Amino acid sequence: MKNGVLLILKDYFIEIVLVLAFLVLIGATYGLVYDKMVDQGKQEVESLTDLTSIDIKEQELSGEIYEEVYKEIKTPSNQHDDRPKFKEFSKSAKVAIIIDDMGKNLLIAKQLLALDVPLGIAILPFKEFSKSTALIAKNSAATVILHLPMEPKLSSNNPGQGALTTSMSDSKLLESLKKALENVPSADGVNNHMGSKFTEDKKKMNIVLNEIKTRGLFFVDSKTTPNSTAYRAAFAMGLAVAQRDVFLDNTRNIDLIEGNISKLAELAIKSGSAIGIGHPYPETLEALKRTLPKLNKLGVEVVPITSLLRSKPTH
Repeated sequence: MKNGVLLILKDYFIEIVLVLAFLVLIGATYGLVYDKMVDQGKQEVESLTDLTSIDIKEQELSGEIYEEVYKEIKTPSNQHDDRPKFKEFSKSAKVAIIIDDMGKNLLIAKQLLALDVPLGIAILPFKEFSKSTALIAKNSAATVILHLPMEPKLSSNNPGQGALTTSMSDSKLLESLKKALENVPSADGVNNHMGSKFTEDKKKMNIVLNEIKTRGLFFVDSKTTPNSTAYRAAFAMGLAVAQRDVFLDNTRNIDLIEGNISKLAELAIKSGSAIGIGHPYPETLEALKRTLPKLNKLGVEVVPITSLLRSKPTH
């Protein structure tokens, strides 16, 4: 019997070796495929985490991008299920959202106001619908803000009609501010449109901020440059002031805007409050529609910008 087995092994030695080699190859291939699937799964999870953890420094340095011509990036229709997931926050917080560059389109203004949250509506002066936008915003829960054009560092960026520049005399600055306020009636406050150069000029900013204080208005520093002097100067003089924490839509992509709103909420949880600035884009409108109910469920309250103003205590 033993000799018979040995004879069989001898006769089919090559076939047996080939079968064993084939089995080893199958096992190795399966291992490689399995490892690849695991790695791919980890990468997908990490990519979702990255979208909800946008670095604050990147947002800070994006001020100049804010002054560039926006690049329209279409949102792929198949990304709906890959939207950034909101983290489960355990305590309440307050966020204020300002929508800049209003006054050009009355339809988008009405759609934003229909969200029924106390948005800040920052209106550019001297636009076709500047006054009418201010009127309908005033009759809603919104806060009306003059989106005051200011000089940027890049001369190729046009801040628009009525822009304040560092070359203006003090009297010319005050005259320009007055005309802009008249074109956006019933404004409760002011924030800067562009202005990376102007807001770094402390002397010129003081002239403007003093006039804003005299008129009983507030100021929000859009912080289009990390070297802006506006917030500290306003606070030092006792003016009610706030500053932007997150730009929501530097990239016009619904998923990324949702991620930035999630980041805004996370910052509010850590510090008690946070301020985001967006623009009247269809993508921003859609992202707000999707995320506002989530914020409410998480205990993150959307409040008027006036609720988050700070001023120097008087003794």
